[in-house]
Amino acid sequence: MTGLILCFILLLISVLKGTFLGYPLLACWIVFALIAKHRGHSLREIIAMSWTGARQSFLILQIFLLIGCIMSVWITAGTMPTLMYYCLSYIAPSLFVLFTFLMCGLVSFLIGSSFGTASTMGVALITLARGAGLPLPLVTGAVMSGIYVGDRGSFMSSAAILASGICGADHVRNVRNMAFTSMIPLALSALFYGAFSLRFPLEFTGNPLPELLNSSFTISPVMLLPAALMFLLPVLKVPVKLSMGASILCALFLSLTAQHADPLFVMKGMLTGVKYTEGPLAGVLESGGIFSMFTTYIMLFISCSLAGIFEHIHAFDALKEQLIRRSSTPRRRTGFACLVGLLSSAFGCNQTISTLLTHDIMKDCYREDEVQQMALDISNSALIIAGLVPWCVAAFVPVSMLHVESGSSYIPYAFYMYATPILACLAFPLCGKARQTGLDSPAKKAA
Repeated sequence: MTGLILCFILLLISVLKGTFLGYPLLACWIVFALIAKHRGHSLREIIAMSWTGARQSFLILQIFLLIGCIMSVWITAGTMPTLMYYCLSYIAPSLFVLFTFLMCGLVSFLIGSSFGTASTMGVALITLARGAGLPLPLVTGAVMSGIYVGDRGSFMSSAAILASGICGADHVRNVRNMAFTSMIPLALSALFYGAFSLRFPLEFTGNPLPELLNSSFTISPVMLLPAALMFLLPVLKVPVKLSMGASILCALFLSLTAQHADPLFVMKGMLTGVKYTEGPLAGVLESGGIFSMFTTYIMLFISCSLAGIFEHIHAFDALKEQLIRRSSTPRRRTGFACLVGLLSSAFGCNQTISTLLTHDIMKDCYREDEVQQMALDISNSALIIAGLVPWCVAAFVPVSMLHVESGSSYIPYAFYMYATPILACLAFPLCGKARQTGLDSPAKKAA
């Protein structure tokens, strides 16, 4: 327990100071390596424990790199600008808060990134709300709920891919299960934000961003083809990596032919990211590229190494035994997964750590043929609850991007984010049961 508290303090300080989380994670690894050493394990055994855990991250690395590539090439292809243009051009002022939730949900589902959606569509919508004098906590809650629709349930979401991968579940099946179980939370969220839209309509409609995008890119429905491929191909049971590859090739073609982008600029953007530092697009569109995913992967690698030590030193065995004994029904098990996800997010301060800890603690509560249910429970708990913990990176970073003064004021209005785990427990068969099951491994599917 002392080790966990020390790690929590280190991670919390890192989040508050804005430093790279890889450093405190490495310190946490050293702390638990010393604990393992104190319990009689040799250095060779500790390294073997860490390596066993770290190997889980290798399956996810290729997809992480493809995600970094897609995020950049979709900008140069005009896919992301076209999405923003159409969404911002057809806002109904009387339903602004509802449109904010739906637009952020659509964009996050297509690009699979909460941070990417917050930094583009989220910033644009918050700017409109601020200019119109709307309550920013309300609009921020709608943005946060929207960006986590895709962060939880997109084919391209690195967080969802991680949840599927560590459970040994098929990612496409997990996305379908999430789609089934999110129908009621989505419908209730739409009613929630629709009611607030009627109470707080948008009276200020002057928004130069659509015209700016139209003058800087070729805007056309054709530019949405890379996003359409990324959505349709997995539905047609094409492996996720092949779907991503097809989307990248299509976006490259559009970048060079439709947008007439400089080939060197496109290739450099895929590697180091696209960022406009001058001109009218400065600060409007940016993406990290392949290199940006390496920092995420480093955190994932160290976190998986930590999980390997946790497992071999039996750090959570007493808790696991209690959970196994008390998880007498699927509904109770889902409830415990939500509780563990909340505590893991609070102590881990990071969505990746929360996901790995929740899996490590809960996995013995599931049978071998319940990998899809385990992936769904983690997706309904750790993945989305992390965004409700103000000091967790999953909440702290997107809220900071939106430049909202109070980092926790949005929580009462983030309806979708707490409706999903609550309904997964209370309305289990309808909102929490995996309908598509199977034992296909993600590695086999991706081959």
